Amino acid sequence: MSAEAVGMHMPAVVTLDDVAAMNAADPNGHRYETSPEGVLSVMPPPDSEHAMIASRLSPG
Repeated sequence: MSAEAVGMHMPAVVTLDDVAAMNAADPNGHRYETSPEGVLSVMPPPDSEHAMIASRLSPG
């Protein structure tokens, strides 16, 4: 699903309760987080192929 498609269904303001509800409702185990600047991020589940690739790319 594209960012544009997701954005059409997102409310203008996302509360911490909304983020908690999205985390609880995601059937694939994605993790939803907000930054102090108000940016909503969607992280892949820890056991997914995407998480494996990201961990290989991260410094350390």
